Amino acid sequence: MSAAGSQPALRARTIPFGVLLLCGLFTLGTSPGVRAASRSKVAKTTQAAYSKARKKTSKRVSARAKALALAEARAKAEAEAIAAGRAAVFVFDGDEAEPLRWEVIRLLQANGMRVQTDLRPTDTAVQFRDMAAALNLAIYVHGRIKDTPRGRAVATVTVRSGVTGRKIASASFEGTRRELVSLVEQGLWDRVKSPLGRACVEARKPGRRHSAPMRIEAGTPVEDTPARSDGT
Repeated sequence: MSAAGSQPALRARTIPFGVLLLCGLFTLGTSPGVRAASRSKVAKTTQAAYSKARKKTSKRVSARAKALALAEARAKAEAEAIAAGRAAVFVFDGDEAEPLRWEVIRLLQANGMRVQTDLRPTDTAVQFRDMAAALNLAIYVHGRIKDTPRGRAVATVTVRSGVTGRKIASASFEGTRRELVSLVEQGLWDRVKSPLGRACVEARKPGRRHSAPMRIEAGTPVEDTPARSDGT
């Protein structure tokens, strides 16, 4: 038989072999063992991703809980320091400012502070600091009322740290003179509470000293309650 005559017979024998090879590979790739191994690999990958996500979530929750606990502890320490603190409230500047001053005194006392009302302000931050150290004061409070056009006025209340002698907070309220006391009653504490609390915490720390002996000038003693309009 010639070579040309044998080629079709050769092709007939090799084609089934290639088909069988492909079928064998397909069968091997889709056998139960391979499918099980593939599912196991996918499951492990999914579990690893899930565990990683849980760890991240847990860390975020833990950090949030820690921050919340620190904030609560800080707020508690500040409230305790305020309740144990002493404040000096100076005479306020401006006409008819005494009702506003007494409202500020009432707010401080309502939050537990002991208030001294017969001191006069000094000239420098160092002098404020030294006087506070000598008298165990945590804060000072200044205030003033200033008239503005159209029958209105602005009340400004300033808080000064007894530890540093520097101003730490200021709040202003604008309205008619009749409204000012009510505006201060409603809004002052929320605006000065945080810096005031931090100043009281600092004042409780040991080691406060004043730089030199001081001669403290007190103003005219003020009664514990404001006089009524009828003089009684």
